[in-house]
Amino acid sequence: MDMKVGGRYKLGKKLGSGAFGEIYRGINVKTGENMAVKLENVKTKYPQLYYEAKLYKYLKGTEGVPNVYYYGIEGDYNCLVIDMLGPSLEDLFDYCKRKFSLKTVLMIGDHMIKRLESLHNKCFLHRDIKPDNFLMGLGKHQHLVFMIDFGLAKRYKNPRTGDHIPYRDGKSLTGTARYASVNTHIGVEQGRRDDLESVGFVLIYFLKGKLPWQGITTKTKKSKYDLIKQKKISTSVDQLVKGLPKEFGLYMDYCRGLKFEEKPDYIQLRKYLQDISERMNYEHDYYYDWIIKKNSKISVPIPPRIKAADEEPKKPKAITDMKPPLNTNIMNKVRGNSVDAPIIRRDTYNNLKNLNWVSNPYNQTKYGSINPIIGLTYRDFNPRSSQRDPPTNMVTTTGMISHLPPKGEKVEKFGASALNFRSDRPLRNISSNTYMGILGAPALKKSHTSDYFNQPPKAELMNKRSSQQIATGRG
Repeated sequence: MDMKVGGRYKLGKKLGSGAFGEIYRGINVKTGENMAVKLENVKTKYPQLYYEAKLYKYLKGTEGVPNVYYYGIEGDYNCLVIDMLGPSLEDLFDYCKRKFSLKTVLMIGDHMIKRLESLHNKCFLHRDIKPDNFLMGLGKHQHLVFMIDFGLAKRYKNPRTGDHIPYRDGKSLTGTARYASVNTHIGVEQGRRDDLESVGFVLIYFLKGKLPWQGITTKTKKSKYDLIKQKKISTSVDQLVKGLPKEFGLYMDYCRGLKFEEKPDYIQLRKYLQDISERMNYEHDYYYDWIIKKNSKISVPIPPRIKAADEEPKKPKAITDMKPPLNTNIMNKVRGNSVDAPIIRRDTYNNLKNLNWVSNPYNQTKYGSINPIIGLTYRDFNPRSSQRDPPTNMVTTTGMISHLPPKGEKVEKFGASALNFRSDRPLRNISSNTYMGILGAPALKKSHTSDYFNQPPKAELMNKRSSQQIATGRG
């Protein structure tokens, strides 16, 4: 069809059709973006597109609902332009040979319940839950399940007064017979419970491949609906979920146990599905079956088979049995449960009131240039040694003391703070003990002088005792 919608959306390939009309791929001639264009004949007996366009606009900003960009009349058609989405769940079901894994169904079900919760919070019912009305997104939204086709949606509650629509019976079937609730079949006014029960039928359909009332053929549509109703009523929940995890039975029992005006506990319904995921050790990682099939080269763990309700899961391996490989490099650096305070002297006993003498970002000590923030020194750690000592690394409360400068850094940048202060100049331009007090480390006493430290017996025991023991004269 060669036509433009709204003066800017050019129609392209036909994507699908149904009782509502036809859907085409549209291109925004100004931006080049792909859109979905829905057409409905203006002479249709029950027009729905105008109502659906209003509802899309009302739901704008809701997660999992496409945005609407244009509605109007072009020639013989009512036209609606919305976001371009990916394939429907029914199309993907066919792509996966009409069987989804349990993990995929659980992820899909969680999204579907969330979409209905958002719609119900806006005081509307969907009333036509089926796999064709749930589509996957594209691009950055390709992991999200979108809900579409609000032509049969109905407001169930007045948002201003909070009044619920009254209970009625004798209603005709609205929606798709295969997934409609039992109450919908017997003519009861639909409520939130009916949308959620339909979701349960869809999930069971995805797991088993078909529902018990599928494949019924009759001469008239009315007789077919009657046979489907009888089959649904006669099929118990236990029979319906036989061979599936018990939580699906709990889900269906909960939905059927709700009263007409009762608000569903959406969190509990999602928890039923989450309990299965936890028991089966699934992760909500958006690795759907069609993603794995399409990208078979991706290394993705294969989901385990479906477990029946009466089947006990295997116990996970005890943590004590899982022994990671020992990293000797890391173990050699371990110094125990505590670390020693750094030995920083010379500036300790200066007058703290006058700090003008501190002209560099690190402190000049008898043992070398030590930064109180990152604990590094440029000189030999042992001042008594006539030869240069091997590289010394010592864990302290303020960092790692080493006689080597940081790799790739110049001397003038040596005082850069390891604590990532935005401006640490005021902190670096103070004495060591003051800085250590800020960090919570105990200050060194006056008796711990460099002369005391340099006594031969004490200096020789550096490798046998900690620096704190040497400084205090213990041990």
